[in-house]
Amino acid sequence: GKEALGIRMFLFSTIIGQLALTYASNFDNCIALQMVENVPFCQSLTYIVVEIQGYGKEALSTLFFLFGLASVIVGLVFYFLGRMELGKILYFFPAHVLVGCIGGIGIFIAKT
Repeated sequence: GKEALGIRMFLFSTIIGQLALTYASNFDNCIALQMVENVPFCQSLTYIVVEIQGYGKEALSTLFFLFGLASVIVGLVFYFLGRMELGKILYFFPAHVLVGCIGGIGIFIAKT
C-alpha cells in the first residue's frame, strides 16, 4: 500500500545499487546497501510527497529525485568532514545515545 512506499523505495534502491556495482565496478566483492537508519527518513519523505502530489508517477519521480539529492548532500557532508579532518566529531556522541537511536529505529521499523 501507500504506507510501505518508503520501505519499498529503500529496498529497490539497494537492489539497483547492488546490480550497478556488480556489473559496472572492478571490485572483486562489491556490496551496495542502504543503511537501515535511512528507513524513517525515506518514509517521512514519502508521506510528504504523497500528501502533496498524490499517489502516482509524479510522486515516484519526485521521490527518486529527493532520495538522490539527499544521497548527494550526505556524500558531500561526509566528504567535507573527512577533508577538514573533522571525523573525530563522532566521538562526542556517547555510545549509549547511539545504541538508543539504533534501538529506536528498530522499534520504528517493527511498528510500520
